[in-house]
Amino acid sequence: MAENQYPNITKTAIRVGTIAIIFLVVAAMGTGCMTTTLKSGEGAVKYSPFGGTDMDARFTEGIKLHAPWVDLIR
Repeated sequence: MAENQYPNITKTAIRVGTIAIIFLVVAAMGTGCMTTTLKSGEGAVKYSPFGGTDMDARFTEGIKLHAPWVDLIR
């Protein structure tokens, strides 16, 4: 197997890729696709296109984090 001629470039590429992925996840959370805010007195149930409505998963007020494909129905 050939030895890597540019080990510093490989390490830098991995580091930049990791930072980019972390940035994208944080940006997605910040834009609201992974968070739902429930006001005082509100409640919600979880809906997923893969499993339907889960009436056992009930959420109360506060900021809730969830997967991007999951919706919280008020």
